Amino acid sequence: MQNIETNLAEFINSHYSIRERKSIISHQQSKIVIRFKLRYSKPLSNPIKTIYVRLRVNGSPCTDFSTGIRIEATQWDKKLMKIKGDSEKTEVQNTFLRQIETDLLKFHTNLIQQGVRPTAQMLSDLYTNASIKSAVDYELLDYARKFFEYLAPSIEPDTLKGIKSRVNVLEDYLSKTKQLRVPLKIISPGWVLSYHKYLTTTRKAGLDHARRCAALISRVLDFAVINDDLENNPLKSLKLPRSKRKPIFFLEESDILKLENYPHFSPSLQKTVDCFLFQVYTGMAYVDLSQFDAKKHLKKEDDGTEWIIINRAKTGSSSQIPVIEKARLLLEKYSYKMPVFTDQRMNINIKEAAKIADIEVAEKICTHTARKTAGTFLINRGLPLHTVSKILGHKSVKVTESYYAHLMTSTIKNNMKSVGLL
Repeated sequence: MQNIETNLAEFINSHYSIRERKSIISHQQSKIVIRFKLRYSKPLSNPIKTIYVRLRVNGSPCTDFSTGIRIEATQWDKKLMKIKGDSEKTEVQNTFLRQIETDLLKFHTNLIQQGVRPTAQMLSDLYTNASIKSAVDYELLDYARKFFEYLAPSIEPDTLKGIKSRVNVLEDYLSKTKQLRVPLKIISPGWVLSYHKYLTTTRKAGLDHARRCAALISRVLDFAVINDDLENNPLKSLKLPRSKRKPIFFLEESDILKLENYPHFSPSLQKTVDCFLFQVYTGMAYVDLSQFDAKKHLKKEDDGTEWIIINRAKTGSSSQIPVIEKARLLLEKYSYKMPVFTDQRMNINIKEAAKIADIEVAEKICTHTARKTAGTFLINRGLPLHTVSKILGHKSVKVTESYYAHLMTSTIKNNMKSVGLL
């Protein structure tokens, strides 16, 4: 076993009582004897034997412990305490025996240097405890890259690009702070808070970006726990601040009417406007619209009601969208295949179209504005939050509420009026 980095003080504190710890503190010299023996188990006629370690410190022994190596008795050189032969397997086994000896001597020396009087049983406990644990100290950066590779086949390119960016930011931090080899097991809330401070001060990142970067580390630790490479995630209870949520930007109904009724858009702009309006009518995000396939996602009930059932690319959550008349007419116009351009081209075109239609906030409009407008329209029409959440494909009603809670006042007022309380 190689590269053992056991915290001896921590081990002693966790395995010995205060009285026992006091009794082992000493600066006396200590003598260690390490021998390897064959254990002759029953039946004695069995030619295969196990090599055990026999350990004595200052003449006092402990219970022998197994090396895990099994050989024929005739292969053992009792005098030299090694396995006979020159095969590759034999060489590896003999090297392993020498490494056990080296590790025990290392533990013994380290204890002496720390002012501890070691016993044979203590050294045996230290060695077997280190053996049970993995000899590998998994490093944060390597594991972050492993997590990225795991995610790559299953998430959208834009989302993956964001995660890759956060991995690069982490690598930059570790490089600048000379922690490129930092192991997973020392990551703590305090360590992440230092990273968060670096992001918000040195890199001048916003609170939301810094929070996402820190959240990546927590996800990496969760991944390590799932893979049994870490016992637990110490960041579970860590809560980092986020920026105050800005009021959502959406179009008024009068603006939507201008887009619907303007008669002279060019063919390219008209297609963009129609896609934008389809988003307004359905609440679909651009990426979901670009992946929309009527054959897969359009369902029709016996009473003629049509639904778009589609999993959101961003979260995987299901959106259950009733197809209103205006949306159905657009689908029919384009033979149920919306003419979607690239996101960049759509954003350029919708701004131009909004200017032509004399919409004052034209410069602020993008494809995402359509989704926010849809949510706002539904909330202001008095639909319950859980219904809006299902249509928009949010993971939970809390997500919907966090975005649209400030719009609920008009809904509450209308509901109060409907029952005669206002």
